[in-house]
Amino acid sequence: MADYVQKVPIARTLNQFTTRKARGLIDLYGKSLPASVVSVVSSGIVNVKFEIANTVNSPYTLPNVTVPLMGPEYVRYPIQPGCKGYVTSADAYLGGMSGLGGGVADLALRGNLSALVFVPFGNSTWSPSEDPNSLILYGPNGVIIRNLANTSKVQITSTGSVVVAPKAGQPTAIQSDAQLTGQIKDPGGGTYSKPITTTDDVSGKDVNASANLVAGAMVSAPAAAFGSALIAGFAALTTAGGQNLGGGFTSTEFDNGTPASGATITPSPLSSLKQVVTNNVAGFNIAASGLIGDIELRIVNGASAGTPTFTGFSVQWPGDALDTVSGHQFIAYLYGFGGSKSAYLIKALQ
Repeated sequence: MADYVQKVPIARTLNQFTTRKARGLIDLYGKSLPASVVSVVSSGIVNVKFEIANTVNSPYTLPNVTVPLMGPEYVRYPIQPGCKGYVTSADAYLGGMSGLGGGVADLALRGNLSALVFVPFGNSTWSPSEDPNSLILYGPNGVIIRNLANTSKVQITSTGSVVVAPKAGQPTAIQSDAQLTGQIKDPGGGTYSKPITTTDDVSGKDVNASANLVAGAMVSAPAAAFGSALIAGFAALTTAGGQNLGGGFTSTEFDNGTPASGATITPSPLSSLKQVVTNNVAGFNIAASGLIGDIELRIVNGASAGTPTFTGFSVQWPGDALDTVSGHQFIAYLYGFGGSKSAYLIKALQ
């Protein structure tokens, strides 16, 4: 037998042997490698290829692998083929967690490319941010913000924005001031034909709509800057004043109902000029509103009509007397003036 003791010293080869064994064991564990997306399998699963050059230092042709995407269910990234990042490896089997397999993880050693997760990261070629201190959301087709059941959402696309309420007829609340710089149109792009209702004033330079506009008032600040106000294509009155009425209009009576005995109603000129109340109890009160404005209140006697009492008015002007005859009707003209002054008078309709 040949003697190699002098040719291969044990002190040197033992160290090399240990190094090779250690490297071989390290190679069995998972890898973190640069990768890019080849295809999107689903919103949370991608197929990636390894961005590793085939050189002397890496003489391997690595296969494409299907892996989960880093991130929670509640944020869906619009990952596209070509998106760059890297894969990182877990220390245990992930198939049961990602849905790409079944069972429960254990600590058995598995293939070094079998427990990977794709992680996208930043790139110097990204489009610049409008504001580095703001969260920027965008996707190739836009952005969708929705609830889990997909019954309420906000969708922004390249052609516009859509707000979907949880169910038909349920309004989308805006709990602050809203500024509209464009037009309100129907889904087909035509003139909006539905009622637009507000509980306060509508302010602006131009108001154009074929829809019904129901609001507290149409005002401007300042009034002179209101410009032209159009509703259904027709010129509308504004608070700017100095306008000429070219025609008349009709009004719907505001119904104050049938007050209970001893109750008090306070007709307001903000409700309507024309109003009605049914008198069918022994007595109730009609109070002055304290507002500057006029009301024509039609009083309709029922079978149990009593005599209403007018309260809070500065003066009663001469007129007709009320009675309690069933079916009889009267108009109470209620006037509110400046200086906290008010007046009323009664006229019979029979």
